[in-house]
Amino acid sequence: MTTTVPNTSLTEKTENIVNELKEISEELKCRTIDLTELFESVEEKLGQMNITVTEWADTIIGIREKENFGYKFGFCKVGSVWKLVCRKVQLDKVDNNEKYGLLEYITGMPRAIKIEAATCMEDLLEKIVRRTKLYIKDVDKATEQMERSESILSKCGEHKDRDSNLGLGNRQGSVRSDYEGAKYYER
Repeated sequence: MTTTVPNTSLTEKTENIVNELKEISEELKCRTIDLTELFESVEEKLGQMNITVTEWADTIIGIREKENFGYKFGFCKVGSVWKLVCRKVQLDKVDNNEKYGLLEYITGMPRAIKIEAATCMEDLLEKIVRRTKLYIKDVDKATEQMERSESILSKCGEHKDRDSNLGLGNRQGSVRSDYEGAKYYER
Protein backbone atom coordinates (compact mmCIF):
# COMPACT_ATOMS: atom_id res chain seq x y z
CA MET A 1 0.00 0.00 0.00
CA THR A 2 1.38 3.37 -0.98
CA THR A 3 0.63 6.56 0.84
CA THR A 4 0.25 9.76 -1.12
CA VAL A 5 2.03 12.69 0.38
CA PRO A 6 0.24 15.97 -0.32
CA ASN A 7 2.10 18.40 -2.48
CA THR A 8 2.74 21.29 -0.08
CA SER A 9 3.49 23.76 -2.88
CA LEU A 10 0.06 23.10 -4.42
CA THR A 11 -1.64 23.54 -1.05
CA GLU A 12 0.23 26.79 -0.42
CA LYS A 13 -0.65 28.05 -3.87
CA THR A 14 -4.34 27.20 -3.35
CA GLU A 15 -4.30 28.90 0.04
CA ASN A 16 -2.77 32.04 -1.47
CA ILE A 17 -5.37 32.07 -4.23
CA VAL A 18 -8.21 31.70 -1.73
CA ASN A 19 -6.80 34.50 0.45
CA GLU A 20 -6.45 36.79 -2.56
CA LEU A 21 -9.99 35.89 -3.65
CA LYS A 22 -11.31 36.86 -0.21
CA GLU A 23 -9.58 40.25 -0.44
CA ILE A 24 -10.65 41.10 -3.97
CA SER A 25 -14.22 39.87 -3.49
CA GLU A 26 -14.57 42.23 -0.52
CA GLU A 27 -13.07 45.05 -2.60
CA LEU A 28 -15.49 44.31 -5.46
CA LYS A 29 -18.42 44.31 -3.05
CA CYS A 30 -17.40 47.70 -1.61
CA ARG A 31 -16.90 49.26 -5.04
CA THR A 32 -20.25 47.94 -6.25
CA ILE A 33 -21.92 49.46 -3.18
CA ASP A 34 -20.16 52.75 -4.00
CA LEU A 35 -21.51 52.61 -7.57
CA THR A 36 -25.03 51.90 -6.32
CA GLU A 37 -24.80 54.82 -3.87
CA LEU A 38 -23.70 57.11 -6.73
CA PHE A 39 -26.83 56.15 -8.69
CA GLU A 40 -28.90 56.91 -5.58
CA SER A 41 -27.15 60.28 -5.20
CA VAL A 42 -27.75 61.26 -8.84
CA GLU A 43 -31.39 60.21 -8.50
CA GLU A 44 -31.74 62.29 -5.33
CA LYS A 45 -30.16 65.34 -6.98
CA LEU A 46 -32.51 65.06 -9.95
CA GLY A 47 -35.38 64.94 -7.47
CA GLN A 48 -34.09 68.01 -5.64
CA MET A 49 -34.03 69.87 -8.96
CA ASN A 50 -37.69 68.87 -9.46
CA ILE A 51 -36.89 67.13 -12.73
CA THR A 52 -40.16 65.59 -13.87
CA VAL A 53 -39.25 64.50 -17.38
CA THR A 54 -39.33 60.94 -18.65
CA GLU A 55 -36.40 60.14 -20.89
CA TRP A 56 -34.36 57.12 -22.00
CA ALA A 57 -30.72 56.77 -23.04
CA ASP A 58 -30.23 55.64 -26.63
CA THR A 59 -28.04 52.62 -25.92
CA ILE A 60 -29.57 49.25 -25.15
CA ILE A 61 -27.67 47.65 -22.29
CA GLY A 62 -27.53 44.15 -20.84
CA ILE A 63 -28.27 42.59 -24.22
CA ARG A 64 -29.22 38.92 -24.17
CA GLU A 65 -29.46 38.01 -27.83
CA LYS A 66 -30.57 34.41 -27.29
CA GLU A 67 -33.50 35.59 -25.17
CA ASN A 68 -34.07 38.58 -27.53
CA PHE A 69 -34.07 41.28 -24.85
CA GLY A 70 -32.03 44.03 -23.30
CA TYR A 71 -32.66 47.11 -21.19
CA LYS A 72 -33.14 50.80 -21.80
CA PHE A 73 -31.73 52.97 -19.02
CA GLY A 74 -33.80 55.98 -18.15
CA PHE A 75 -35.51 58.30 -15.73
CA CYS A 76 -39.26 58.14 -15.19
CA LYS A 77 -42.02 58.34 -12.63
CA VAL A 78 -42.71 55.09 -10.85
CA GLY A 79 -45.76 55.38 -8.66
CA SER A 80 -45.37 58.79 -7.09
CA VAL A 81 -41.56 59.08 -7.26
CA TRP A 82 -39.08 59.77 -10.05
CA LYS A 83 -36.44 57.04 -10.36
CA LEU A 84 -33.50 55.91 -12.45
CA VAL A 85 -34.69 52.65 -13.95
CA CYS A 86 -34.05 49.97 -16.52
CA ARG A 87 -36.91 49.00 -18.83
CA LYS A 88 -36.84 45.54 -20.33
CA VAL A 89 -37.24 45.72 -24.13
CA GLN A 90 -37.43 43.18 -26.90
CA LEU A 91 -34.51 43.64 -29.26
CA ASP A 92 -36.66 43.33 -32.37
CA LYS A 93 -39.32 45.77 -31.08
CA VAL A 94 -37.38 48.55 -29.38
CA ASP A 95 -39.47 51.73 -29.30
CA ASN A 96 -39.10 54.59 -26.82
CA ASN A 97 -42.75 55.51 -27.20
CA GLU A 98 -44.27 52.14 -26.35
CA LYS A 99 -45.82 51.51 -22.97
CA TYR A 100 -43.26 50.65 -20.35
CA GLY A 101 -41.91 47.16 -20.31
CA LEU A 102 -40.89 45.61 -17.03
CA LEU A 103 -39.30 48.40 -14.96
CA GLU A 104 -36.54 47.75 -12.43
CA TYR A 105 -34.82 50.34 -10.27
CA ILE A 106 -31.21 50.68 -11.38
CA THR A 107 -30.11 50.20 -7.78
CA GLY A 108 -31.58 46.69 -7.82
CA MET A 109 -30.03 45.62 -11.11
CA PRO A 110 -27.02 43.30 -11.38
CA ARG A 111 -23.56 44.87 -11.25
CA ALA A 112 -22.92 44.33 -14.98
CA ILE A 113 -26.07 46.30 -15.88
CA LYS A 114 -25.10 49.11 -13.49
CA ILE A 115 -21.68 49.34 -15.12
CA GLU A 116 -23.25 49.66 -18.57
CA ALA A 117 -25.85 52.15 -17.31
CA ALA A 118 -23.10 54.34 -15.85
CA THR A 119 -21.63 54.70 -19.35
CA CYS A 120 -25.05 55.97 -20.56
CA MET A 121 -25.51 58.58 -17.82
CA GLU A 122 -24.17 61.54 -19.80
CA ASP A 123 -26.40 60.68 -22.77
CA LEU A 124 -29.41 60.39 -20.47
CA LEU A 125 -28.72 63.75 -18.79
CA GLU A 126 -28.31 65.46 -22.18
CA LYS A 127 -31.65 64.04 -23.32
CA ILE A 128 -33.32 65.19 -20.09
CA VAL A 129 -31.99 68.72 -20.70
CA ARG A 130 -33.28 68.72 -24.29
CA ARG A 131 -36.69 67.38 -23.26
CA THR A 132 -36.97 69.92 -20.43
CA LYS A 133 -36.23 72.77 -22.86
CA LEU A 134 -38.97 71.50 -25.19
CA TYR A 135 -41.42 71.40 -22.28
CA ILE A 136 -40.51 74.97 -21.36
CA LYS A 137 -41.37 76.09 -24.91
CA ASP A 138 -44.64 74.12 -24.78
CA VAL A 139 -45.59 75.62 -21.41
CA ASP A 140 -44.77 79.12 -22.70
CA LYS A 141 -47.03 78.60 -25.75
CA ALA A 142 -49.82 77.22 -23.57
CA THR A 143 -49.43 80.14 -21.15
CA GLU A 144 -49.71 82.64 -24.02
CA GLN A 145 -52.88 80.93 -25.25
CA MET A 146 -54.41 80.91 -21.78
CA GLU A 147 -53.52 84.57 -21.25
CA ARG A 148 -55.27 85.45 -24.54
CA SER A 149 -58.32 83.41 -23.51
CA GLU A 150 -58.37 84.96 -20.07
CA SER A 151 -58.08 88.45 -21.59
CA ILE A 152 -60.98 87.81 -23.96
CA LEU A 153 -63.10 86.48 -21.11
CA SER A 154 -62.21 89.50 -18.99
CA LYS A 155 -63.53 91.79 -21.75
CA CYS A 156 -66.76 89.79 -21.81
CA GLY A 157 -67.10 90.44 -18.09
CA GLU A 158 -66.81 94.17 -18.82
CA HIS A 159 -69.82 93.89 -21.17
CA LYS A 160 -71.89 92.31 -18.40
CA ASP A 161 -71.14 95.26 -16.12
CA ARG A 162 -72.07 97.66 -18.95
CA ASP A 163 -75.34 95.76 -19.56
CA SER A 164 -76.24 96.12 -15.89
CA ASN A 165 -75.62 99.88 -16.09
CA LEU A 166 -77.92 100.07 -19.13
CA GLY A 167 -80.82 98.78 -17.05
CA LEU A 168 -80.88 95.30 -18.55
CA GLY A 169 -80.93 93.92 -15.05
CA ASN A 170 -79.71 90.70 -13.60
CA ARG A 171 -80.28 87.83 -15.99
CA GLN A 172 -79.36 85.18 -13.50
CA GLY A 173 -82.05 82.70 -12.72
CA SER A 174 -82.15 79.48 -10.82
CA VAL A 175 -79.95 76.71 -12.09
CA ARG A 176 -81.29 73.22 -12.43
CA SER A 177 -79.96 70.05 -14.02
CA ASP A 178 -81.85 67.95 -16.49
CA TYR A 179 -81.66 64.15 -16.37
CA GLU A 180 -78.47 64.13 -18.47
CA GLY A 181 -76.64 66.33 -16.01
CA ALA A 182 -76.57 69.37 -18.30
CA LYS A 183 -77.24 72.70 -16.55
CA TYR A 184 -79.32 75.48 -17.95
CA TYR A 185 -80.88 78.71 -16.78
CA GLU A 186 -84.58 79.28 -16.20
CA ARG A 187 -85.98 82.78 -16.50
